[in-house]
Amino acid sequence: MNADPSITENIIGQQLDIVIPMYNPPKGWSSVLIERLQPIIEKTNHLVKVILVNDGSNNGNVIPEIDLLSKQGYEIVVIQYIQNHGKGYALRQGVQQSSGQYLLLTDIDIPFTEESMWAILSSLELHKADLALGQRDDSYYENIPNSRKRMSKWLSVVNSKIFRLPVKDTQCGLKGLNKKGKEIFLQTTINRYLFDLEMVFLASKKKDLKLIPVPVILRPGIQLSSMRLKVILPELMNFFKIVLKHWN
Repeated sequence: MNADPSITENIIGQQLDIVIPMYNPPKGWSSVLIERLQPIIEKTNHLVKVILVNDGSNNGNVIPEIDLLSKQGYEIVVIQYIQNHGKGYALRQGVQQSSGQYLLLTDIDIPFTEESMWAILSSLELHKADLALGQRDDSYYENIPNSRKRMSKWLSVVNSKIFRLPVKDTQCGLKGLNKKGKEIFLQTTINRYLFDLEMVFLASKKKDLKLIPVPVILRPGIQLSSMRLKVILPELMNFFKIVLKHWN
């Protein structure tokens, strides 16, 4: 994966919206965000807007650090609400507020490498993808909690062998959308973990929609939390809702 950052120089003046949900981020999250986004923002000739969605955080680490972001010289939009609804809900709020030709969806710690982000943008710009979906390789599963590993592996098998979806990894946290992809994303209804799966189901029914899988790599040292049983059980219910509604 050797995406060339210069590809963005061919489309000067387009707007790139980076949509990032957060729930109870750790202290110092804004410095990490700035450090990891800055190379993308500096190398692209797109007009960049960062859309942060505070999904009902209550640990006091959000408001004090937003001021630091506002001093970085690029547009920041902050969406906030009191009740936590889940990542799918939060991303829909951010995508709904976007106006860019291209959208990049990622997480508050920007867990995937800079090269991975360029590869997603390359797929949107050079290869005209409507949806560019990150695909994690086997190295991703080496250092993640067993609960996440089991869930991800199980979904990969189901997606490829049973549903025969165009991608087997639907749950990667790095995605790119153009305006047609945005329309599909906003049709999703799942609020938490499996909103991605619902999006791919919807996209797979659109014959004129171009979906491209993109290999991506985690940054070294990224730590992911385990999935507790109280999270997994509701998602199993969401899984069956998606299957009943969209698989035919």
